[in-house]
Amino acid sequence: MPLDKWQREIDINLTGIFIVGRAVANVMKAQGRGGSIINTASMSGRIVNTEAAYCSSKAAIIHLTACMAIEYIKDNIRVNSISFGGMLSGLHETFCKTPETLAARYATLDKNTPIGRLGTLSETVGPVLFLATDLSSYMTGADLLVDGAYAVERNTKNIAD
Repeated sequence: MPLDKWQREIDINLTGIFIVGRAVANVMKAQGRGGSIINTASMSGRIVNTEAAYCSSKAAIIHLTACMAIEYIKDNIRVNSISFGGMLSGLHETFCKTPETLAARYATLDKNTPIGRLGTLSETVGPVLFLATDLSSYMTGADLLVDGAYAVERNTKNIAD
């Protein structure tokens, strides 16, 4: 992987989360009411399933989330992350050049996800609302894995191999 591609991925995924999280935390601190910051990680932060820069940046987001949680806890700001797995979000359409490659990608993801399908955008709402509200008032520094058991299955296969 060329260094410039690595750096771009780290800048977008990790540095972007840091910059936005710091800005949001500063606003929350100034308002004095606390709040909830939700970082976007990925199941790829727990398993190796794509390129090194992406997996590394997403793993770093999970760790950054834990660090931010401790840093901002005194300000009553909770910081958690969500690690989504394969979702029907439109992302796959951006890098699959033909309908056939898109269909093959979806079939592979469906087959390899223990729940037997990809998630839908409507299934992202519940986890986000949970972390954004007082339903999760005792949670900070956690990463919520929402991936149809893909990472669990993948880790189990790695152990068995």
